[in-house]
Amino acid sequence: GVADYFDLSFQHASGPVLRAMRRFGDRERFWALLDQIRAISPGAGVRSNFIVGFPGETAADLAELELFLGRAELDAIGIFGYSDEDGTEAASRPGKLDDAEIARRVEEFADLAEELMAQRAADRLGETLDVLIEEADETEAGAFTGRAAHQAPEVDGVTTVRSAVPLAPGDLVRAVVTGSDGVDLVADAILPAD
Repeated sequence: GVADYFDLSFQHASGPVLRAMRRFGDRERFWALLDQIRAISPGAGVRSNFIVGFPGETAADLAELELFLGRAELDAIGIFGYSDEDGTEAASRPGKLDDAEIARRVEEFADLAEELMAQRAADRLGETLDVLIEEADETEAGAFTGRAAHQAPEVDGVTTVRSAVPLAPGDLVRAVVTGSDGVDLVADAILPAD
């Protein structure tokens, strides 16, 4: 009764940065959690957000985050730059980075995230998914746009389902992934035998 979709707010993968954020965990613990999830549900979708440029973040901390992301196989990755929030402990922490450096780190990790998400989508080729149809695709006859269980509305990409029979919004269709375009998937509907 649980969707195979996990929105895990890791925020970073470096233990020292996470502790400075008053959070727990590190790269190894997060990998162990993902391994546990995938042992139970191999096709589970996982999304997370990360903050770069936190006060005191070092090159070693960024290397930890890059290592984590490289193995995590996340379906959706959000990268955000640190900014001061009034009344937070972090606003008065030493080691603040200038805005240009934070923007550089965001760009670097956003590019990495795009590459890793596209690879994760490509790795789904051949998987069978249940896709909730949302609308007809206006650019291709016999194609319909929807979301698989690992795709949250408006943020995680979509699945285009090609079908020999008309589909309608709200239909739940079983389909085999045949292609990908960035984070988006293309799938062929599995139609019942006559």
